[in-house]
Amino acid sequence: MKQTLRTAGTLFCVLLFSSVVKAQQSDSTQLVHKVQGIKILHTLETAYGAKDVEQLTEHVPAKSLNKGLISTPEQLIAGHFTGLQVVQGNGRPGKGDQLIIRNGTSVFGNNAPLIVVDGVPLESTHVFDYTGLLSFLAPEDIASITLLKVAASNAIYGSRATNGVLFISTKSGAENANPTVTYTTTTAISVLRKKADILDIEQFRDLVKKEYPKEAALLGNDNTDWQDVIYRKAFSHDHNLGVSGTAFNFMPYRVSGGYLTQNGILETSQQKRTSFAVTLNPVFLKEHLNLNLHVRKADQRIRVANERAIGAALSFDPTQPVHQQNNYGNYFAYLHEDGTADQYAPSNPLSLLELHRGIDETNSFMGQAHLQYKLHFFPQLSLNVRYSLRDQENAYSAYEPKEMVAVSSTKGRLQANSAAINWEQKEAFLSLNQPLNSLQSKLAFTVGAQTRKYEYETRTSVVYDPDGDKVNGNYYNYNSRTEFASLFTEAGISVKDRYFLNGALTQEKYPTVMSDTEGLITWGIGSAWNIANESFIAGIPTISMLRLHANYSYFVKPDLGANQFSKGDPRYENTTKWNTGLSWGINNNRLSGDVNYFQTKTSDLYNYVYQTSSNGYIRRYVNGGEISSKGLEATISYSLVSNDDLNWNIGTNLSHTLTKVNSLYQNVKNLKYGPDGPVTLTMFVGNPVGSFYVSGQVYDESGKPVEGEYKGADSSGRIAMGQKDPKWMLGLLSDLSYKKFTASFLLRAATGQQVYNMADALRSSIAMVWGPNYLENITRSYYDSGFEYRQQTSSYFLEDASFIKLEYLQVGYRVGSIWKERANLNLTATAQNAFVLTNYSGQDPEVAGGIDYGQYPQPATFSVGLKVEI
Repeated sequence: MKQTLRTAGTLFCVLLFSSVVKAQQSDSTQLVHKVQGIKILHTLETAYGAKDVEQLTEHVPAKSLNKGLISTPEQLIAGHFTGLQVVQGNGRPGKGDQLIIRNGTSVFGNNAPLIVVDGVPLESTHVFDYTGLLSFLAPEDIASITLLKVAASNAIYGSRATNGVLFISTKSGAENANPTVTYTTTTAISVLRKKADILDIEQFRDLVKKEYPKEAALLGNDNTDWQDVIYRKAFSHDHNLGVSGTAFNFMPYRVSGGYLTQNGILETSQQKRTSFAVTLNPVFLKEHLNLNLHVRKADQRIRVANERAIGAALSFDPTQPVHQQNNYGNYFAYLHEDGTADQYAPSNPLSLLELHRGIDETNSFMGQAHLQYKLHFFPQLSLNVRYSLRDQENAYSAYEPKEMVAVSSTKGRLQANSAAINWEQKEAFLSLNQPLNSLQSKLAFTVGAQTRKYEYETRTSVVYDPDGDKVNGNYYNYNSRTEFASLFTEAGISVKDRYFLNGALTQEKYPTVMSDTEGLITWGIGSAWNIANESFIAGIPTISMLRLHANYSYFVKPDLGANQFSKGDPRYENTTKWNTGLSWGINNNRLSGDVNYFQTKTSDLYNYVYQTSSNGYIRRYVNGGEISSKGLEATISYSLVSNDDLNWNIGTNLSHTLTKVNSLYQNVKNLKYGPDGPVTLTMFVGNPVGSFYVSGQVYDESGKPVEGEYKGADSSGRIAMGQKDPKWMLGLLSDLSYKKFTASFLLRAATGQQVYNMADALRSSIAMVWGPNYLENITRSYYDSGFEYRQQTSSYFLEDASFIKLEYLQVGYRVGSIWKERANLNLTATAQNAFVLTNYSGQDPEVAGGIDYGQYPQPATFSVGLKVEI
């Protein structure tokens, strides 16, 4: 430990750094208040001053977050932060969105930012499969969200902050405030925005009669649109009640409760959440002692729909009825002559939904106590101690009765799983906030230590038939306990409010790094120059802000180390990040913006290769190779009008990112990865990260694909094409108020990415129409391609997935005082995902992972909201 402290102290002495990008819109006083206890922003505020903090972060207060029926916090920030992808990719209730910073820094590792809630970092490990990491947090409880993508300060969180840090601050009571009661409610209806492009009923009948006249007898007499059968108009409602104020003249408080019922557009899908939160912030000893207490509880119940019904609805014969009299729940089924079901025939889509009962229940608890004491004899120095814990318990069951054709031979199916996980974190740190008046400077310093651990237990997993005859008993109990420790330090200094230096360092001990006794170092350095305060600029009244900044960071990711999988010296995936930019403001920041250039490189890349063994091919994990990215980001905000009656602000953010595979393990030129299937993603040297491994389709002179003819770059006849992540992303926000009326909207756009339309590739050939004793529908693209057989690896189905999307459009009316002027009432109406402009032929151009098998489509949602404050 002494050696560890000496190492950390020595390195810290030479580390000074700066922060990064400009805030989109913020109130710096509110920001500092809301993020109390967050080490990075605490130091930045001291070094730079509260006035400049907003220029050093991308910060969005609650009033500017996305509007409408919002069930998870990830949905609040889509389109707000440059370089942050919020890949929605699924319309299932309760699902979490995928967060990716600047197209990621790893291929097999985590590419999401570290999420910090009220100063507590959240581990990415969780026990649930059907809800997101933040689903326990009611969006109405959030006060602000702040993103630091590449600030050198992020190094204080160690390797977990390789992809930036996303700070979420929740609402708390105000000091010396009277009790306030706030009630909000949202009622919404969601509908299918776009159907899959398959043959309609008459087209299907005509095709069968023309191409398979002998099988025309298999056609039924009904006209069934199976997409109408499985999708519905879904009604949802969300209620939140909050009470805040100051108790006993020294303790600000906030107590809140929420209840959400979100019905999905796919029949039977549903999310229910009950949440409760308490925040207490008492102040003692004439404001020398502050205590921040947070307790949060959430219970969620997900009705998990059988999403196999989505693909079934695309191919099931539209001339057959939904119901018929039989022994299989009276759902139409293909039967043998003896009345038993043909289990190899397509399954009735509605039966897959209504006979399947999947229930996922999660109980979450999160609590923390953060004590801050400012020394009486030296109040510039404060001692901070924090203890936090989280618990999650999950139980999942899936029941399918013997009346379901697919499981009728095994008398049905019942699956049950349960798991629990517990996190615990302890940390202590000293913070110094010292003005250096004689040098016209300010100094901020933080040093501390942290331990964290988690215990994971999978209690049971069993599959058996409901009658008690075990089909595949798979009983097991798995327990694991993991502990981590780290030392951290950071500092910031400002000189004459013009020159800024900051630095951060963390030394981490990971249990997986058995051969490393000293721990691993993550660090960051940088600088900033406030040009606007220089004498040659200060005299120009139109320039209100002009700041140049640069920083460099180095992250080591020991949890992705080769020594876990192979012999030899341990190597760890490591990432270096460099960023420089300019922030500017004109006419008291009425027009403001920034531009940033960044470069990222990840070396000793964590990946795998296949090797032969006595049991066939085995996957071996190795470290080797390098990927890199670079790009530009820019934001602009402008206050068009600002007076007593009319205020109109617009803002835009733009990011451009290019990635490249520079090298791979040893002499390997191409590595497939991603979900197994006909088409996978690939790392191909010289290509972008996340290319598609497809067969290069050959076309004739008229531009029509030649069936079965491909051009490939390797022995398998495959070629790397396109990329799953966008090259360009854009957000456009407008916020207008006129007297009591308000209107706002957010447009999101992305281009440069592709999606492989596997849903089309599997259903676009004429051979798929006729089965042994049944018919199946196909997609309309058959008329263009003329494919006789499936071409499920053809680049013909690799499509441009560029899009422009209306994230939300909201209009509102501030009614004002009601009930004898004791309450204020606000009314809103919101449209979400009302339109998407794209050339992609599938239902949604946003697909997590880039391969579209026919995902749960994102609905269009229309809602009305009411807010009463007493």
